[in-house]
Amino acid sequence: HRLAGHTDFRIFELAIWLHSLAQSLVWVFIPIILLQIGYSIQNILVYYLIFNVIDVPLNFFVAYVMRKIGARKVLIIGVVSVIGVFALLNVLPPANWTLLVILAALGAVYDTFFWISHIYIFTEINREKGLDLGATTGALEAVRKLANIIGPITGAVLLIVVGKSSLLISSI
Repeated sequence: HRLAGHTDFRIFELAIWLHSLAQSLVWVFIPIILLQIGYSIQNILVYYLIFNVIDVPLNFFVAYVMRKIGARKVLIIGVVSVIGVFALLNVLPPANWTLLVILAALGAVYDTFFWISHIYIFTEINREKGLDLGATTGALEAVRKLANIIGPITGAVLLIVVGKSSLLISSI
């Protein structure tokens, strides 16, 4: 199999798996965490509305940013943004709309900047190394799905057994 010994692709796969696992530990629990902090269902729905209002236009802007500063720097901005999401969730007080909007904005920057730039980098690795895009895409998707299955289960155990702070710190 052509991918078995390809170091760049394997390192990239491992990095995406670890990242997907870390974000899936928490991401699914954001509504529950917001409820525990004291936000209402209506507040959480507004949070997701704000997230999407910021996220969708960023999808059109990220290509411009990648051309200006490079895909790796955009990926780093995405990683820093998700760390900001987790850190802010750890200290977010109830009924603070300014911080809730910042939380939604950081989440949208992460969602757009990380995932689009990582797909671009993934495609470039395949193109430069002459790898089969279909096979590598399947492998990468399997890696992400496995992390997305394991993450919420592990996150639930951490949330129940050790609490929100430990869950957020382990994800960072």
